[in-house]
Amino acid sequence: GSGESASGNGDAVSGNGESASGNGDAASGNGESSSESRDAASGSGGSGPGSDGVSSACRVVTVRDVEERRQFVRNRILDYAVYSKLLRRSFLIGNEIFFPEGLAYEDIYWGGLLNMYAGTACITDAALYHYFVNRNATILTSGANYHYDMLTVQEQLLSEYRRRGLMSEFHDEIELEFIYSCALAFWKIMALRFDEPPYSMYLLLCTYVQTHFPDVKENPYVRGGALSEYYALILGSLLEPLTKSEFTGFAVNVKKIGL
Repeated sequence: GSGESASGNGDAVSGNGESASGNGDAASGNGESSSESRDAASGSGGSGPGSDGVSSACRVVTVRDVEERRQFVRNRILDYAVYSKLLRRSFLIGNEIFFPEGLAYEDIYWGGLLNMYAGTACITDAALYHYFVNRNATILTSGANYHYDMLTVQEQLLSEYRRRGLMSEFHDEIELEFIYSCALAFWKIMALRFDEPPYSMYLLLCTYVQTHFPDVKENPYVRGGALSEYYALILGSLLEPLTKSEFTGFAVNVKKIGL
């Protein structure tokens, strides 16, 4: 329940890949080292091109205590993308990091737990993965009912945090991550994945946020300026609900500006 790793044998996670080619992160389940950041390279101990002409250097970040875990989660060292990581099977099984079955956006649940147990992250800027954007992919489909799965997955994740004793230990970090991976992400879905953004979906999100994190504006990271003015404005719209006409106009602007 402390958020520290339950397994510790250099269990590796690799990958942080966005857009066409992914950066590679690595994370291990060994939570016994420090949060220091250092450079590493395969074979030589320094950076340099590999045989394929791609630099093999990576930045290693490790975690050994609760405070360092807070910073690891708060700084979002690892994203939730599954495709861009290499993971040791024993690390996932040992820490019970699995996907909820039959739901879209299941990587949010998986990634949330991953960040609570990964003890070492090795991050490289080398392009190691070609990401093909499938326009017919689940998350890009317009008007689908399974977009509601994001809230279902979040509910399961919050329940799991409580079951493991992580919510009390890392409440502020979990709350901040909730803003990014649920409040803002679901707003993006409403604005971009529906021809006419559903007002009922928006009100559901308002209720969800106010029920789980009614004092989110008092979060120390939020008060410290973690959110941009734009993100803070969107968060505010969930705490003080807009009228239907206000919501429609707001959604148009979100669609234009993006999230």
